[in-house]
Amino acid sequence: GDPPRQERGAWSGLVLRGAVGGGVIQLDVDKDSAIRAQPGYSGSPAVISGDAGDAVLGMLAVAGRDEVTRDAYAIPVSRLADAWPECLGSPFPKFRREASSVPQVLAVTLKLKRSMSSGINAVAFSPDGRMLASAGNDKAVRLWYLATGENVGTLTGHADVVRAVAFSPDGQLLASAGDDKAVRLWYLGTGQILRALTGHTGLGSRVSAVAFSPDGRMLASGGGDKTVRLWDVATGQTVRVLTGHSGRILGVEGLAFSPDGRMLASGGGDKTVRLWHVATGQTVRVLTGHSGTAGVWAVAFGPDGRLLASAGGRDKTVRLWDVATGQTVHTLTGHTGAVRAVAFSPDGRLLASGSHDKTVRLWSPATGQTVHILTGHSGLSGVEAVAFSPDGSQLASASGSTVQLWR
Repeated sequence: GDPPRQERGAWSGLVLRGAVGGGVIQLDVDKDSAIRAQPGYSGSPAVISGDAGDAVLGMLAVAGRDEVTRDAYAIPVSRLADAWPECLGSPFPKFRREASSVPQVLAVTLKLKRSMSSGINAVAFSPDGRMLASAGNDKAVRLWYLATGENVGTLTGHADVVRAVAFSPDGQLLASAGDDKAVRLWYLGTGQILRALTGHTGLGSRVSAVAFSPDGRMLASGGGDKTVRLWDVATGQTVRVLTGHSGRILGVEGLAFSPDGRMLASGGGDKTVRLWHVATGQTVRVLTGHSGTAGVWAVAFGPDGRLLASAGGRDKTVRLWDVATGQTVHTLTGHTGAVRAVAFSPDGRLLASGSHDKTVRLWSPATGQTVHILTGHSGLSGVEAVAFSPDGSQLASASGSTVQLWR
């Protein structure tokens, strides 16, 4: 039969997760913590179902067979289902995540702290969604394991500020670039530099943007020398140099390949967006309309390749373009500061933009209307980068020394 209920807390049966022994645990429902562990537990994670249908997750302390109570803790699984994917398989329907095209906003799930002196300029999710890379003013790229929030690796080698970061489609390589004019390719299996790509030259020729082609064979980089370089990832050799911009290319998403890999978009300090034919290096068309004094800071293709988003920097707007015609579809207004970053959700139903007004806006590309405004950043320079996770369930935004994850 069921153990007796207490005035505070309730006896609950275990659902085994890993090497967890049998037994029961008494929960203090007011404090969301375990106050008694029965004999037989190991120090392994567990999902527990309460009599009222509640569930908790925790590391259960060892309780001796002498029945002496040991410390244990438990946290509601509803708060940790995202951080521990295994919880999504919980038999309790109330904690199963339902697919949604619109993230549940205003729910900060994780903050990744760097030193207060090191601002974060770029973020990128790994293709499997388990890792997040951040690049910053401390000349390093940091790798974070999202299930725990741990910094599991720090890639050092840049001689100056790191401005851009991107994972290869297979997740084995990571590209980074910055003020030292170099693009570095890292092999994540060892954390070692695979090769350094040099070629951007000139005074102030920092490299502000990198992007892998969808097949992972090519890497694009954009720099202050007003050029875009295409590199062969396997050899590290320059495939071609694209010229035409008359201003410095800026922005974490200042470069973007189309989903089919045939086109490349670049945003420049000359206030234009250029579309290039990757195979020939020829300009397909030049998109004009932004009026900011610092030019276009970010570009992103929609998942079907039909729309292109561009962040106009100090004109405080985001523009949506029809790729086939080069015409403006929508001009998105609402930010009160320079727009620094843009990113489409994987299903194309949302567009995120990050601004120096310290907000992230979520827009409907179909209507051009604001869906949500995310507030909470406090960095002096505002939001520098945004990125959706591959499954669209989370959005990362970077400001100052903090990355916030929204769901």
